[in-house]
Amino acid sequence: MSVVLKKADGDLFIDRETGRSALVSGPSKVDQEMASLYLTEFDADRQWGSNLDIKTFGPVGNKANFKSILYLRVQQANARLIAKQGRDLTLDPDNEKIQQFSNVQVKITEDGGGMFLVVADVGTSAVAQTIGVDYQPTSIDHVLSPPFGLLAGA
Repeated sequence: MSVVLKKADGDLFIDRETGRSALVSGPSKVDQEMASLYLTEFDADRQWGSNLDIKTFGPVGNKANFKSILYLRVQQANARLIAKQGRDLTLDPDNEKIQQFSNVQVKITEDGGGMFLVVADVGTSAVAQTIGVDYQPTSIDHVLSPPFGLLAGA
């Protein structure tokens, strides 16, 4: 099994009482990796991050095109995570390996922002990330609960 240092708000987590960091593994590690992937600007040298900042989209034409582009970029990011896991020799296949992305949904809000939900199946657990993207650069502040039902339909 592999472990990583716990992060909070994009930085290393330090417990205020003990002054020490914490370790995460299993589904919690996958959850942290997914958040890092979606909220980090894509770096071609590291092959990590995503292109979810709307400012990089250029003209999209209409909401249907925007939804398609956002969906494609989420799927590209998911493929990077699967590739990273494939290179990780210490990965616990029963508790840390993503078996599949069982749900990927994209919604476009009335004001032109986008939200997406991704559910990754990891062992007997499901790890979900809901991220909103708007006309500001993506950051940890955009992690939020959806104000509408994502599972109700596309």
